Amino acid sequence: MDFSTNKKGRIIFFILIIISLGLLATSFGTFWYKYEVKAYDDEEDKSSLTNYYSYNKRKQVIRDYDGEIYSDETITRSTDGVENEIAIYKAALSFSIMAFICVVIVFVSYLFSFCGFIDNVPLLGPLMGLIGKFILIPGTIFCLISVFIFVGLGNARNKDCDCDTNKFIYKSESEILNGKYYEGPIEGWAVVVCATAFVLATAVYNIVGPMYK
Repeated sequence: MDFSTNKKGRIIFFILIIISLGLLATSFGTFWYKYEVKAYDDEEDKSSLTNYYSYNKRKQVIRDYDGEIYSDETITRSTDGVENEIAIYKAALSFSIMAFICVVIVFVSYLFSFCGFIDNVPLLGPLMGLIGKFILIPGTIFCLISVFIFVGLGNARNKDCDCDTNKFIYKSESEILNGKYYEGPIEGWAVVVCATAFVLATAVYNIVGPMYK
């Protein structure tokens, strides 16, 4: 496998790969969803209650009137009564992990090619080149599946509570009740959305670019 000596091409490819890996890896250890209630006039009253959720953890942060953290506690989530919701988290995370594996395979192929470890091995070189060139197509598909699975979180929560009031993103505020309410996706889901764009860009560049000519 003749790895291209194009320095600019190598740099672009390396940057895309590293960003993709970093974004997907971030999704493994961060929270994907939050529920927040705060005062209607949050310029003056900075008190709030925020719950952050991942597939196996819930973090609750309570702030007082001045915005200082009064309580910060992370606990293991129970699956009782939220089985469908947890299933959504696990499915979305699983596809994010599979996308990460695809990117890792390309990265390893890149390193082996760059260092010349497999260039002189019959069949292995061309095979690694073929795998490295096209495996990001399923990697991109896995990212998209992860993103769209998690969009179904509201429906899963409706199944758990046998109702139809939950939405993926919900915002409301009431001066009478002195409160602002928000629930929706946060970092975990957002980084997979971003990763999808970078993995797709890497896949396109990997196929049409000078990496495995």
